[in-house]
Amino acid sequence: MKKLILLSILLIVGCVTEPEDCAGVAGGDAVEDNCGTCDTDSTNNCVQDNCGVWGGSGGVELFGGCYYVETTTTLNLYNSTLVGEIPSEIGSLINLREIDLSYNQITGQIPKEIGNLNKLAKLNLSFNQLTGEIPLEIGSLLLLDTLNLSRNSLEGTIHNLFNNLVGLISLRLHSNQLEGTIPEEIWDLYNLKEFFLWNNNFTGELNSDIGDLFQLEELWLGKNNFTGTLPDRLWTLPNLWGLWLEENNFEGVIPSDIGNLNLQELYLSNNLFSSSLPNEICNLNILSFTSTYFWEGGNWKYFDISNNQFCPPYPECLTGGQEFTDENENGIWDEGEPFFDCGLDGICPEDNDYISPDEDATEGNGIIDNVVGEQDTSECEYCIDNPTNPLCN
Repeated sequence: MKKLILLSILLIVGCVTEPEDCAGVAGGDAVEDNCGTCDTDSTNNCVQDNCGVWGGSGGVELFGGCYYVETTTTLNLYNSTLVGEIPSEIGSLINLREIDLSYNQITGQIPKEIGNLNKLAKLNLSFNQLTGEIPLEIGSLLLLDTLNLSRNSLEGTIHNLFNNLVGLISLRLHSNQLEGTIPEEIWDLYNLKEFFLWNNNFTGELNSDIGDLFQLEELWLGKNNFTGTLPDRLWTLPNLWGLWLEENNFEGVIPSDIGNLNLQELYLSNNLFSSSLPNEICNLNILSFTSTYFWEGGNWKYFDISNNQFCPPYPECLTGGQEFTDENENGIWDEGEPFFDCGLDGICPEDNDYISPDEDATEGNGIIDNVVGEQDTSECEYCIDNPTNPLCN
């Protein structure tokens, strides 16, 4: 009996085998790594990539996110409370077509590595705190059609940036600290529709080649240090509807050709323009001249020519278009002369549905209304002959 029990124990022990490894080998040494590979070579175990993915293909970490070269074509982090600098690694995402990092608190300089993104069509870094010069490498982005670097603290000139960017449609560099003259190559950007240099430190005169920008719709050059007269070809641009030239040192005469434009916004204030204003200014697509800005058709429209040296008499559309009795036959309204003061709605003070206006209203206030604003008329021949006229100062 004892022999039978001993034999049974030996048989049971003989059936017990060693545990198998990942390859199914009993007692084997193969180990499965974090990527699911099973072998005995510990030197080839997979590792984490920059995005923390085991066995990943690399990845680029930007602002707490991770992006893969093969699949990332758009980087849209608009208004995402981003801080810090733009990592130079952004230049590794060579399939990017659009970048929007606007409305954040990004600091530092624009990395030159952005110039590696030869598929990039749109670059928007506006409304940040970027400093330094615009890297020349941006000029190698041949497919770029939109460049918006506005509302930063960028400095330096913009020369040698645009020689190859012939596809640009929108160029917005306003509200920086840029300086120098407008480079000649700008006038070769024949597709340009939006050109914003407003609120910088640019100098020099406008080149007559601006007339080559047939597609131009908006020209914002206000709040700079430009000088000289406006080129005649400016008034030939068929698609121009917004012209902002305020707070410069432009001078000379506004020609009658201004009436050929389709302007909806016109800002000429705080310059040195002089002489009489042409009556053709009333042909502009600014349908109301009763205020410097107004709401029409879902859009704000702007008009301001104040603080120049324009001489009276002024075109009727700029004085409210109100009928008056020209008692002294001098062609303009003089204080005390009776006039039709019922406003654009035709409702007069004696009408039942008349509403008493505020102090600054444009009807029923007892004065002739105009949007000419303050003008230095001291050199105007008319005012020399009529020094007491209220339009002269």
